[in-house]
Amino acid sequence: MQFHPEVHHTPLGPQLIKNFLFKICGAAGDWTPARFIETTVASIREKVGKGHVICGLSGGVDSSVAAVLVHRAIGSELTCIFVNNGAFCCIERTPLYAGGSQSDSLRPVGGLAGWQRAVGVLL
Repeated sequence: MQFHPEVHHTPLGPQLIKNFLFKICGAAGDWTPARFIETTVASIREKVGKGHVICGLSGGVDSSVAAVLVHRAIGSELTCIFVNNGAFCCIERTPLYAGGSQSDSLRPVGGLAGWQRAVGVLL
């Protein structure tokens, strides 16, 4: 048996999650994406100080978001290195997409070389 309170067909699922977050965990409920970025960037600046960071960038969401946050915090003190972890096994046959801050600006960038150029432009 599985229990998933986050899905719509679980009776009182949203209420169960709210009770857990606010009554049991004591969460404030004031989280916003902008505040997360602000506090994360400040934390990175504090931890790195005047140091330099090397980021192993796989091109996936996790490492890409981490790279962008670190870049916002320390700028040119970040060096990203593309790490081929095998996730892009068909990279030369499948067009990759990149874009700016707007999701509707996504455009094909070609294979691995195009993806690396696009990531470099974003960072």
